[in-house]
Amino acid sequence: MDRNSIERELMEAIREVQELSGHAPVPIDQNTCPINDLAHFDSLSGVETTFLMSVKLKCEFKSPKGEINVFVSKDARRALTVGEIVDRLVELCK
Repeated sequence: MDRNSIERELMEAIREVQELSGHAPVPIDQNTCPINDLAHFDSLSGVETTFLMSVKLKCEFKSPKGEINVFVSKDARRALTVGEIVDRLVELCK
């Protein structure tokens, strides 16, 4: 799957998780930082959406330390933008 397809799938997954959580959909673009910019989108929502993306992309996102949350930086200190998340997904699906 190419980068643009992954980006579309990610935005759809974020909207889906938001709607399932009872929140109105909002516009999302490459610069959106879901954890900081979307109401009630927290690290748990990130884990749920990461799992949904692993199913959509047919990739397992695991590290020696366990499950990966692609919505935060590798050191878990910074929330990522949609563009950064897509870069990370592309890397993980290689």
